Amino acid sequence: LGLNYAVLPRLEVLLQRNQSNSYGKTFERITGRLSTTISLPWNLFLYAQATLQRTQFEEQVLIDPTFAIDDENRNAFEVTLSRDLNDWMGLELRYNLFLQEFGGDDSAYRRHILYAGLVAWPP
Repeated sequence: LGLNYAVLPRLEVLLQRNQSNSYGKTFERITGRLSTTISLPWNLFLYAQATLQRTQFEEQVLIDPTFAIDDENRNAFEVTLSRDLNDWMGLELRYNLFLQEFGGDDSAYRRHILYAGLVAWPP
């Protein structure tokens, strides 16, 4: 068939240490992120990313329940399919799944987002 796909993988490991003098707010978070971008036929691009996180709180009792509500620090999975229409505009379809991080509270957090849009960038 002669199909040729370009694949660009990426692996990240991050360590975050939050030192606080407030009880219950000192923690260490390890994040692993694997992503790839694949060039597909018909000028389509597929982007996929998986993020897993483990948070360990220094104090075993979490005093402030709102501290665990942290949308940017969740286990997550994202898939985006995009196509450029011209030099400054494109179409995008994206699905995101957010789950509770490992080591946080025992809640069953789950959020799904489906997005379709027209994107533009400066020429």
